[in-house]
Amino acid sequence: MNLSTIPKKELIRKKIPQQPSPIVNHPIEKLWLRIMLSLDLLYVAFKCLGNPINVIKVSRTLKKKYVNVFGEELLNKVSKVDGKYYWKFATPGFPSQASRQSRANEVNRVMPYKSSNGLGILLFGITKKCPLSCEHCYEWDRMHQKEKLSTEDLLQIMHKYQDYGTTQMQFGGGEPLLRIKDIYTMLDHAKEGTDFWIVTSGWKFKAKQATKLKNKGLTGVMISLDHHQPEGHDKFRGKEASYDMAIEAALHAKHAKLVTGLSLCPTKAYTTEENLRAYIELAKQLGVTFVQIFEPKPAGRYKDKEVLLSKDQEQLLEDLYIEYNQSKKYKDYPIINYTGYHQRRTGCFGGGDYYFYIDTDGDAHKCPLCSVKVCNALAFSADDTVNLLKQTAGCHFFEQCDF
Repeated sequence: MNLSTIPKKELIRKKIPQQPSPIVNHPIEKLWLRIMLSLDLLYVAFKCLGNPINVIKVSRTLKKKYVNVFGEELLNKVSKVDGKYYWKFATPGFPSQASRQSRANEVNRVMPYKSSNGLGILLFGITKKCPLSCEHCYEWDRMHQKEKLSTEDLLQIMHKYQDYGTTQMQFGGGEPLLRIKDIYTMLDHAKEGTDFWIVTSGWKFKAKQATKLKNKGLTGVMISLDHHQPEGHDKFRGKEASYDMAIEAALHAKHAKLVTGLSLCPTKAYTTEENLRAYIELAKQLGVTFVQIFEPKPAGRYKDKEVLLSKDQEQLLEDLYIEYNQSKKYKDYPIINYTGYHQRRTGCFGGGDYYFYIDTDGDAHKCPLCSVKVCNALAFSADDTVNLLKQTAGCHFFEQCDF
């Protein structure tokens, strides 16, 4: 579809042609995928451990662990984009080398066979520049300063954590699209075994850019959209027409066969059942794979502000997370990822346990919400950085994950 044929006013009013859903619902295909995943896990576990008895033990443990963390069976809802399957935002597409690396990392967590567990996600702030003024920005104190990370620095950090066994790398900022030439360079020099994502506001993201990124190996684009109505999103982002650009970016990404998601920071005022259902309807209309929900926290520009959701609002989010992911009524709707649900049950995944954050100065933090830097990622090895993160106190919004 040529977006230039859609009048701006229609985009603003969400009169967008219904996009095809990427969700897989054919029972035979889902059964086949379950079998392939099970066989792949057994293969990886045997390659890592060599002992058939241990392989069976690890396989059972990992399946129970998945249910404990996500509150649902594996592949309860799954999408297919350009020949690969995706069921959780943090999980690499299957089949792929990144998927196998992720499985090997998980085997090591249950039954160690090597010194490092690798890393699930590296959140990497690559720029201090941003044309918006988002009310929840966690890099607010570092925005609009002189860049500290050169292209060579970006490549060094990327390769260091690819070698460490990182299976997903997310480029953020600031607005990472303002360094799109550097992203092209990083993708050109990336090694296999990692899925790459851009976390963006969608700022001036064009179809040509989406196609070029896809051809260079980008996996997906997570687009920040914080209201289902234009006025609400533009106010949150501090820039007129931010909503239009986010919607267009989602369509461009989807048409380029990039995995596409929407990221929502639901404020206290926004978190009502009516608003959240309207938001998910919009996500379905856009045909995205994921809706990612991050609760607001008193960090960054929200520091010292009363932004935490009420217990009732948290429960509402949990109920909708379960309903949209498990009810047959919503089988064609996007997959909902709600980190608060997992963290309240299993602990924080940050601090180098599953993920951590490298800010726009190149400094390592347990997560984007933790304001205490541990070390500079350029100066320290990946092993030393992760060990220091695990020894350092964080923001304590959630307890540290214990598995």
